[in-house]
Amino acid sequence: MTWCSTTPIPTTIRFVAEAGDLFDGDFVTPQFMPFEADAGNPCRQRFIDTMAELGRDLSELAMVGWINADAAYTAILSAGPVFDRKSAIDALNSQTAYDAGGLIVPIDWSRQHVTPVEGDATNDYALECFAPVRMSGGALETVADPATPWFCGGQHDPRLGRAQPNSLRRLILTAADCAPCRQHR
Repeated sequence: MTWCSTTPIPTTIRFVAEAGDLFDGDFVTPQFMPFEADAGNPCRQRFIDTMAELGRDLSELAMVGWINADAAYTAILSAGPVFDRKSAIDALNSQTAYDAGGLIVPIDWSRQHVTPVEGDATNDYALECFAPVRMSGGALETVADPATPWFCGGQHDPRLGRAQPNSLRRLILTAADCAPCRQHR
């Protein structure tokens, strides 16, 4: 078994499919809700539908671009009808649980501008989550139930009660826990 981590992952669903069973048993961890998840997330579905309408393959880099565009859109909307670069940046930096409509682990932009340091409340994630996928038979599949693809935990999660540092408990994190998807058209 091999564990490959971080995004952007330089593969596409087509690449994995063409490789057949070459990568069987390997894992990747996209830093967004996996394409293979079926959590009823409207933002994920809008991305998939838009890519299909454009005749494009799903790819990690396209999703990262989608999330970045959502961050810019959120910043501009939050800044108000008369905005400039500074007011848009300030507006995004006021977001304390930005999650791109449930596509990513919530980020507190008021304090998370550097690599998280475990246990450092000035920049660590309040909720530590990942959604690994396994390669099998030329396809990707979620490790967890596709309806609840996230594994979440950590000492900062208020839903865990008295969790110990580095503990990992299974939580259900679905679109219902995150902000509703905004219309991007």
